[in-house]
Amino acid sequence: MIDTDKYEGHTPAPWMMGEYKGRPSIHAGNKTFVRSIARGLNPSQIADHALLLDAPLLLEYVKGLTKTLELIGKNMPYDSWMHTLIKDVIGFEKWQAKEWREMASEGDEEE
Repeated sequence: MIDTDKYEGHTPAPWMMGEYKGRPSIHAGNKTFVRSIARGLNPSQIADHALLLDAPLLLEYVKGLTKTLELIGKNMPYDSWMHTLIKDVIGFEKWQAKEWREMASEGDEEE
């Protein structure tokens, strides 16, 4: 389970290769400097560079999949194997906290 909450406030996509003070670096689309990555680019690590550049997009993808699983799980019978599997994938603690918040807000609406 990846705790995506720790990435809140990251520099948004798109990220691209650039140069900062003569060193290869990552910049955001709005020209914001994100990070110097090395003294020089290693051609054998092109896949690593591509992964770094796609990090914000991958994060959004993971968040979308997690939200989809939460919606599916919410509509499953509580004792179904699929509900249990989804809780395992998302992370039980995060799932349980979300359910408790939703139950609390539903209780507030009834009053």
